[in-house]
Amino acid sequence: MLLLVLAQLLLPRLAEREVTRQLGGDGEVTAAKVQALPAVELLWRHADRVSAHVRSYDARVGDIADDLYETRRVDELDVRIDRVRAADDVELNDVRVQKRDGVLEGSAVLDPQQLTGALPAGIEGRLVPQDDGAIVVDARIAGASVRLQVVVRDGRVVARPDGLLGLVTAYPIFSDPRIEVDAISATPLPDGRFQLQARARVRAG
Repeated sequence: MLLLVLAQLLLPRLAEREVTRQLGGDGEVTAAKVQALPAVELLWRHADRVSAHVRSYDARVGDIADDLYETRRVDELDVRIDRVRAADDVELNDVRVQKRDGVLEGSAVLDPQQLTGALPAGIEGRLVPQDDGAIVVDARIAGASVRLQVVVRDGRVVARPDGLLGLVTAYPIFSDPRIEVDAISATPLPDGRFQLQARARVRAG
């Protein structure tokens, strides 16, 4: 019984230190909490709930798909990050990732001036506001102007040209067999930025 009590007291603290390390260390993580009942579940890397607040995070280090896949071990997740460096010229603000009932939901704010840095190499683009949240980009590809729609197709995120060409051509943006994306959207904000939202499921592995 004493060992179980000690495990319940100590294991969550050790797990919180590991979460803090993975998210950038004490200098970036202002709060981290891990809950598991019984705490011995943490020995199998399973937690009932993980929450954290992070000042900044560099997503260029490592693999975002790997990070999302790790959430399969957590029943409930709530992570807030003030700033995420998503690419060399792309910074996301007010990032939030939640998990409830097996569904991951994420949101972030993007300055549309940084959009080109988020697109595949060789493509320049301007995000076009849409009332319904659809992600539409006026782009230049190899010198030619084209309108792209960023959509979910078979659990992947792709950019496809308008019209008949879009039925057979698509540029991959995010694709991983472990992550099934259900929906994405971009809502224009009054200050000219966009709130990006996504919903996905982590496939059991």
